[in-house]
Parts: sequence; C-alpha cells; structure tokens
Amino acid sequence: MTKKTKKETSEEKFTLVELVSNSDLHYPLIIMNLSRAGLLEQYETEVEAYGRLDIEPTMTLTEFNKIMEA
Repeated sequence: MTKKTKKETSEEKFTLVELVSNSDLHYPLIIMNLSRAGLLEQYETEVEAYGRLDIEPTMTLTEFNKIMEA
C-alpha cells in the first residue's frame, strides 16, 4: 500500500469570487449563505482585491456546495 501525499488526496481550492461567479444559484441566496457561514466579509474583501492582488484560494468546491446547501 502506498502512502498518498496531501496534494494527491486534496481537491483543488478556489477563491470565493471564483466559486460565486461560477455558481448557478441566485446571487442573493449565495450572499445569504455566505453571511450565515461567517464568510461574507471575506468574500467582500476578495471582491475588492480581485484582479489587483493575488488572492490565496481558500475553499474547495465541495466545501462551497455544503455551505450553499445549508
């Protein structure tokens, strides 16, 4: 049995801006769910910096979908 490295087992991470822009959900619903999860301020900060600064991807698609299902 071989040991998998962290990179092999983890999903690709995205910024919240990327996840929100690629989501099929209505924007108000996304904002409401981000607010409930305590991520609205992070999203707003990323929106301001997007395209001007390098933003560290913080969330996988699976994590984002779990927040949106709440």
